[in-house]
Amino acid sequence: MCSFHIVVDLGSSSGRVLVMDAAGGSTDEVHRFAHTAQEKNAQLVWDIDTLITEVVRGLGKANEFIGHQPATVGIDTWGVDYALLDEAGDRIGEVVCYRDERTTRTSAQADQALEQKKHFSLTGIQPDPITTARQLFAQGVEDGFDGATALLLLPDYVAYELTGEKGWSQAIVSTSALAAPGAGDWAWEVFDALNIPRHLVGEISPERSVVGPITYEGLNNLTVVRSGSHDTACAVHGLRLESTEAFISCGSWSLFGCVNSTPVLSDEAFSRGVTNEVCTDGKVRLLHNLTGLWIMQQCCRNFADSQRESDIATLAAKAATLDSPGVLIDTTDPIFTTPSDYASLIASKLEEHGYPTPDSPEAIVRVVTESLATTHAHALKNLEEVTGRTFTRLRMIGGGVRNTLLCQLTADYCQIPVVAGPQEGTAFGSALAQIETISDTPQNSTALEYSTVTYLPNTT
Repeated sequence: MCSFHIVVDLGSSSGRVLVMDAAGGSTDEVHRFAHTAQEKNAQLVWDIDTLITEVVRGLGKANEFIGHQPATVGIDTWGVDYALLDEAGDRIGEVVCYRDERTTRTSAQADQALEQKKHFSLTGIQPDPITTARQLFAQGVEDGFDGATALLLLPDYVAYELTGEKGWSQAIVSTSALAAPGAGDWAWEVFDALNIPRHLVGEISPERSVVGPITYEGLNNLTVVRSGSHDTACAVHGLRLESTEAFISCGSWSLFGCVNSTPVLSDEAFSRGVTNEVCTDGKVRLLHNLTGLWIMQQCCRNFADSQRESDIATLAAKAATLDSPGVLIDTTDPIFTTPSDYASLIASKLEEHGYPTPDSPEAIVRVVTESLATTHAHALKNLEEVTGRTFTRLRMIGGGVRNTLLCQLTADYCQIPVVAGPQEGTAFGSALAQIETISDTPQNSTALEYSTVTYLPNTT
């Protein structure tokens, strides 16, 4: 029986390695590193080799921390991105970022090859340009698949690098728009319509199953298990949601949704942009994939480039002292998909509509924060209309819980209480799934606990 569980949590702007002591209920972050997509040979790609190096370094630190005792390791990442392998098991080319413009260039062709509503009916996933399916279609059109024998989604690729075991984990597969609703099997009709070779994938494995021992010297006491594979699946797993609770996993993306026993494939779900991704326990996360703090992160980079205040926590605190500007932006506008000078972009868009231009970083942050809160409220209404359910409480997790203004404004616009926390929701859910994988411990009987803060809606 392992008492330590290590979480490798890889987000699209940073990665970290944490140790959960199940006996003591404590969580310790032992390694953190920043990373970002970068331009290389006219593509936006991830520095995947450095990412793997940092993961191994973090696991070494974790192993020292636990005194080289036996432990499990769970790996989660953002969705949709992938690596291709050749016959020898070596990676082919770069790991291209989902924000690369190749999917925009080939979008019309993809729609002709497989109509969007049909794609949704086959997978339960909105066929957005960022999906793995649309990325692979673009790759086939522009580069081809010469020499490729396997396709691994990102958490499975990291697991492969650590263990030598290839796999296809259910939760991350469900984000790809390549699997049947619920991700029990692949949607082969999609492969054929988009000219994606079938031989690139293998059998889908359920979450809470064992991948294998790590083969790196000095890390042989560590065993990788599937503990959710997708960051939002991990985060939701730890919430123990009630039927009247919705959730927001708020980071670069705002993943707004609820848990359902089965996929929802209605015309209304498609038209309202609702998608079906899989939970760690096999249930379905009905959700909206919304642009989230990415806009604010990009604005802060713009502020830094012009030598202005750029610390997001400082700016959020200053923004909370400002009155509502009475001005909103559409955070779902495709213009916020690829990197740009968002601060200037937001200012110019406001000018176009006759509004005064925000004259300080905190004013722009206030506009973005309030706009995100209204987007959350719209998503809540959509979710209630699609499911026929009324949600009385909203659980908010992820980095966004540090922004108290966003939490309060979300409560105000949604007009239901927002329960914020844990900030480390992804790590908590991953550790919980690891415990369940090796011990069959019921979810509600573990010693793992966390604190939350409740924001009540203002009614004035």
